[in-house]
Amino acid sequence: MINNNKNSYFFLFCSAMKPQNKFRPINAAEKEIIQTSLLKFNPNLLNLLNKEFFTYISINFIWKTQNYPLLYLISHKQRDFTENFGNLECIYSAGLYMGFIKQGKFLISLEFFEFLKQRGLLINEKKITVKERGERSILYGNDLSYGMITKASQDIKKDDEILIVNQQNEILAIGKYVLENEDLSDLQAIDKVAINIIDKGYYLRKKQ
Repeated sequence: MINNNKNSYFFLFCSAMKPQNKFRPINAAEKEIIQTSLLKFNPNLLNLLNKEFFTYISINFIWKTQNYPLLYLISHKQRDFTENFGNLECIYSAGLYMGFIKQGKFLISLEFFEFLKQRGLLINEKKITVKERGERSILYGNDLSYGMITKASQDIKKDDEILIVNQQNEILAIGKYVLENEDLSDLQAIDKVAINIIDKGYYLRKKQ
């Protein structure tokens, strides 16, 4: 394994056993799926990324649970290393984990959101800021309720993916907004506003 903590890039290779993986550049259909998902955040996002990075996909044939194609963003230098490695079937992952494709949709990872946010590439980000006690609740894996909120973007619609952030504007989770066009002021504190799709506390809660 090669690790670079500064940019969260890494390479993970399989063992000497028979390879059960496919690691390759994305094809046209996969690129279209990614582009469609990223349009809502920045219409030119994929083109901007393609100037500095390449997108690869990893498909594993032996993992039976949640076996979705995983996407990774790698630099030109890492791409050269990857292509010269000689056996792409022995690479499980490389670079920055972007998310995965499920049922024809690209589901973005927290790591990729952080990457885009740090580089100022999220033009149309939709987010909800939570109170301190709301922050703790989200990191425990709970959904977002109205009583946790301090402020929210005005243009959020039902089924939108949103960023849930703390009062320091740090990303806590990715959520799915569940309300129609209700006025938030009409809600009770316990009313659910968004489903917690994935939060940073997950990495501590999951089985090691």
